[in-house]
Amino acid sequence: MSGPLLTFHHHGLAVKSPDDAFCFLHTLGYTIGGSLFDPLQRVRLALCTHDAMPTVEVVWPGDGPSPIDRILRGGPSIYHTCYATPDAAAWIESVQQGGVDIVEISPPTPAILFGGRHVSFHFVSGVGVVELLHLDTAARPDRAASSEAPAADLSKLLNLSILTGGTA
Repeated sequence: MSGPLLTFHHHGLAVKSPDDAFCFLHTLGYTIGGSLFDPLQRVRLALCTHDAMPTVEVVWPGDGPSPIDRILRGGPSIYHTCYATPDAAAWIESVQQGGVDIVEISPPTPAILFGGRHVSFHFVSGVGVVELLHLDTAARPDRAASSEAPAADLSKLLNLSILTGGTA
């Protein structure tokens, strides 16, 4: 299937605490980025990079309820793959026209980790959770935390019996 360009960006690793993940990634030669709290996503994040391996976004809960709490019931998990795209709407439309079912989990929301560029989360049938980094949104660090946009809510996947082993 052809369509608007997607570029692999990172894998998202959900953990209860980042210490063991950071230690493991460091032993593999990853550079551990600074951690931050994103109030819109309601999670703590750190981007870990490597010259020869995929980037890993380590995600862990903040002090309150988090959209990854249900995922973490099963332990640490690589729970999403992120792709960067210059036109998310066109890509989604082309995939749907190709017969693939996509459910939006979270609408485009500014992400502090990416300088205010929007991210959206989608459940792709037969694949799992896909995050899209919207390259067509301006990076505006001064506005990254000021939006009232909703955070990703992975609990919407419960109706699909995903991430819970078929139970709600």
